[in-house]
Amino acid sequence: MLKELLVRNLALIEELNITLPPGLIILSGETGAGKTLMVEALNLALGERADSSMIQTGKEVSYVEAVFDLTRNGRARQLMEEKEITEEKLDQVPLGREICRSGRSRSFIGGRIGPLSWLAELGEILVDLHGQHEHQSLLKVKNHLDLFDRFGGDKIGELRSEYQRKYEKFRDLERELQDLLAREKERYRTLERLKFEREEIERANLKVGEEDSLKSEKKILDNYEKLFLLVNQSLAWLKEGEESAPGALDGLDQVAKNLEDLSQIDEKLGGCLETVMGCRYQLEDVARELRSYVEGIVFDPSRLEMVESRLAEIHALKRKYGDSIEDILSFLENIKGEIKILENYQSRLEEIEGALDKEKRAARDLALSLSQARRSIKEEFERKVIRELKDLNLNDASFQVSITHERGEDLLMEDGPWVSLLPHGMDKIEFLISTNVGEPLKPLAKVASGGEISRIMLAMKIVLADADDVPTLIFDEIDVGIGGSASFLVGEKLAQLSRSHQVICITHLPQIGCFADAHFSIRKSTKSGRARTEVVRLSEEERTEEISRMLGGDRGGDISLDHARELISFAEKRKKSLDVPKSGSESPAF
Repeated sequence: MLKELLVRNLALIEELNITLPPGLIILSGETGAGKTLMVEALNLALGERADSSMIQTGKEVSYVEAVFDLTRNGRARQLMEEKEITEEKLDQVPLGREICRSGRSRSFIGGRIGPLSWLAELGEILVDLHGQHEHQSLLKVKNHLDLFDRFGGDKIGELRSEYQRKYEKFRDLERELQDLLAREKERYRTLERLKFEREEIERANLKVGEEDSLKSEKKILDNYEKLFLLVNQSLAWLKEGEESAPGALDGLDQVAKNLEDLSQIDEKLGGCLETVMGCRYQLEDVARELRSYVEGIVFDPSRLEMVESRLAEIHALKRKYGDSIEDILSFLENIKGEIKILENYQSRLEEIEGALDKEKRAARDLALSLSQARRSIKEEFERKVIRELKDLNLNDASFQVSITHERGEDLLMEDGPWVSLLPHGMDKIEFLISTNVGEPLKPLAKVASGGEISRIMLAMKIVLADADDVPTLIFDEIDVGIGGSASFLVGEKLAQLSRSHQVICITHLPQIGCFADAHFSIRKSTKSGRARTEVVRLSEEERTEEISRMLGGDRGGDISLDHARELISFAEKRKKSLDVPKSGSESPAF
């Protein structure tokens, strides 16, 4: 459950730190005091998109933190384990959000920075917010299936998940089959093109490293004359035995002879002689290698033409199939695989048809099981909703879950028609209601008023409470369109709901506020010339004064205060009797 809420520099809230107990928590205040700001702050802590305009004027950063007790929330703990978030104190797990005026925001889980999506995932497990948007969602038929399935609990949830996996698999196979059939002509053209490409590459008989080798050979052939000239010139400088133009070797021989004579005089010059002789031997090796090289150089114009032609062929293939010979050969292997697939078209067609038939039969079986499971809870759901509606002063209400099917070609029903398999089964669910005796059942949107919609949604929340493990329920605008005895009954139902959940309700109705286990007043004040919103937990005396204000009487007036005390006293008695079977509802006398 939600234990604490900390808010700094958010809109009109400068600093707020409140502790929230279990049970029914009422938030009330005058119009414009900022009651919904509390919900907006909590939503930010639970991953809702932030707007930097919400930061208080003159401040650069806003911070919101919600502290939860997760000791009894297995789903939340499991999610944290999956995200590798460790927290020693499971009864004090903070979820935080920092919003900067620059537009940047940071999210915190248990003091650790994490992605915003993690906050949102935890938020769905920890808090269920019911506001005007949820009122409207009840009017949309597309939402009825999810609401109804929640009543079925794990049994329907597991069947639905298993069905969805099979449904997605067989729909994927259907799309693949349709694509395969539609592409038959294209398949033939593609196959011919791929075969041509394969033959073109294979005919070239490419070898890895071939291009570099050819480029090196072309460079030599292009520079034949220069190579021949420079090699012969180098040999001339190294030559020996010609007196008219002695070479380097002749010079070294003379130096060696001189050093030999000198070393006879001074032994220290013997090392120089060894060095010179070593140089001579190295130069002899160079001369020998150059002579061998020049003898092996043969200029062959036809060979040059052949090399250039081969390089041009490789370049043309690179333009079409890859940036290198390795890429071209890899492309060749890929198209061989594609050719194999296209040539095995018929066997692939039969393979897909077989797999599709298997998956579709499995999906059909699961769809039937899911539909049977839904029908098995239909009467119980209807009975419980009607009971809650009667408790909420809709005594003449009739309620029915309509289960129908969409005509299609996926599944043949026992009674004859073919129906479609849909993403969540074979069923279409719609809630039908009649609020007056003798009136036929009709869709909610065509029958219910605003006040009736509020009570119908509350009735469903109560019915779903046992199957719903979200620990904290927030009701904003649950009192829209209701008043008098109906609002008192709504308050009693919220109190009943708060025995299994923490319930936070924002209301302006005293008939609801009087049921509070903890009552907070949201007030607007002026500080340093600026409007500020404050949240104060009320004492018993202050609570009586607030109920008096909500009743519309003179705040502090004896008559108004007496009415408030009477209302609170009556609510306390009703709360104590919630576990006692009721023969009928009663309302306080005002």
